[in-house]
Amino acid sequence: GHESPVDQTRRPLVSAAITSARDSVVSFGKKLEGRRDRIGGTDARAIAPHGAVGYLGVKEYLKKQSSQVQGRVLETAHPAKFIDVVQQLVSQNIEIPERLSSCMKKEKEAILLSKEYKEFKQYLYEN
Repeated sequence: GHESPVDQTRRPLVSAAITSARDSVVSFGKKLEGRRDRIGGTDARAIAPHGAVGYLGVKEYLKKQSSQVQGRVLETAHPAKFIDVVQQLVSQNIEIPERLSSCMKKEKEAILLSKEYKEFKQYLYEN
């Protein structure tokens, strides 16, 4: 295969880190529909749908924990990426940053890849 000697020496470290992370992750299934009242409020900030669902999951988790536990939600997309959905849920104008606006004007490029990890890894090595 394409595995380097460095990959082979890091494998146990990566495996231990992944196991540790899996032991620390909690999952909740949520849908965004009908959740505006649970996300919003007078100081609400617009967040993208996936972040909003993450926020609801953190709120649910914190309800079941001691007061010493804190939660953090890391948003990876600007709300303007999902502007049609977000503007329906919040009563504020979503401004599209120039950086995002210029990306949204580009032609979409997609490459169909198999669901097999081996093929995905090979594509990454070759490109």
